[in-house]
Amino acid sequence: MPRRVRERKPRRRHEVHRFRDNDEEDEMSSDDLQVTEEDSTQPTLSVVNSFDQMVELMTDQRASTRERAIRDMTLYLQRLFTPQSLDGCSQTVIENLLSSIKRGQGPEIKMALQCLCLVLATLQEVPDIFHTSIFDVLSVLAIDHRVAAARADILSVVAFIALLSGDLHQLLEVQKLMLSVIGSSVQPNDEALLAAVRAWGLLATQLSHNQLLLSGFPLLPTFSRLLQHQHGAIRSAAGENIALLCETRWAANTMGSAIESPGWQDMMQHVRDLASENNRYISKRNRLEQRVQFRAYCRTVETGFVPPVSFNIQREPIVLDSWRRIKQYDYLTMLLESGMAVHLQHNRWMRTALELEPTRESLDTHLTKLEKRRFVSKSSSTSKQRYLERSKSRGSKSMAMTGGRYFVEMDLQNGFDDV
Repeated sequence: MPRRVRERKPRRRHEVHRFRDNDEEDEMSSDDLQVTEEDSTQPTLSVVNSFDQMVELMTDQRASTRERAIRDMTLYLQRLFTPQSLDGCSQTVIENLLSSIKRGQGPEIKMALQCLCLVLATLQEVPDIFHTSIFDVLSVLAIDHRVAAARADILSVVAFIALLSGDLHQLLEVQKLMLSVIGSSVQPNDEALLAAVRAWGLLATQLSHNQLLLSGFPLLPTFSRLLQHQHGAIRSAAGENIALLCETRWAANTMGSAIESPGWQDMMQHVRDLASENNRYISKRNRLEQRVQFRAYCRTVETGFVPPVSFNIQREPIVLDSWRRIKQYDYLTMLLESGMAVHLQHNRWMRTALELEPTRESLDTHLTKLEKRRFVSKSSSTSKQRYLERSKSRGSKSMAMTGGRYFVEMDLQNGFDDV
């Protein structure tokens, strides 16, 4: 019986159209591709062209328009340190941002809070008109806001405003607010608790040694309890506060009485355990980060030594050698994000807070063409001299590594010849 061959069915019409549509998509023009790229949510300043337009659109009825205007102003203040751009409109900008914080949703509140920090940092002070209103509005929202993430962001900004104002009474009031969040009977949300612990440490850097020893050292059992929290960032923030208190205690030469206090040995054991923890329930990356952090905390608690943090900004070396300066730098970087580098170069208030030298404009300028030819070009005399010095260094290292073996072989050869 002959074998029956099945006939192949023709391609369906919708499949033909599908492949044809793909071909048409592949042949998109460059203009269409350009529009697609512009529609993506990238942080560009293409929508709002001037600072006045940003201020005007911040009062729009549509939330998306307000968010875009706030985002553009945030990017503008992050890239440029221009206090003169806020002359005559700072009051309007702060009122619009407070309005967005009170009536906005999650993303709008977060962007408005960050923009408010950048505006106040650019002004380098809290205006007297808003000194009370900003604090009153944000302190109420920090307790009563229905969204936990927004409440945590508001707590962070309230601490920054207290730091910027320099008012000791207001600073102590904000510290009491943070302690009420930390020590509340009902376990608070992790984000709000983390923000409160970090904010308390930031405000503690503004207290004198005696004030910090009197008000901060009784809180060691509280921070020791937070070392057992399941959230890694909360453990790290509590350990940094303990290191700050112990650094102050070592500076005052009163660490002997602290070691004899109750609960001290338990706290030390917690810090040592976290510095060498090897449990598998933590990811390898988080475990490594925790070890590095708590080894530094442990050294400060045991010996009073603070591992310095060093980096360069526009060829200016910066060294932070105390937990006070490290905490302030980390906190300001968390709020200002990419705008921290620009403010660290030009903002006098920030340089004074971090105990840096006054702004030197010569370090902020770029290299001229002549300087590039002298120092950067490979054909310059400086580069040639550097190359020769490195070659000599490599040659001396090579001789040190292989020279001994050469002379041993020669001695053996001479010895065999004598035999």
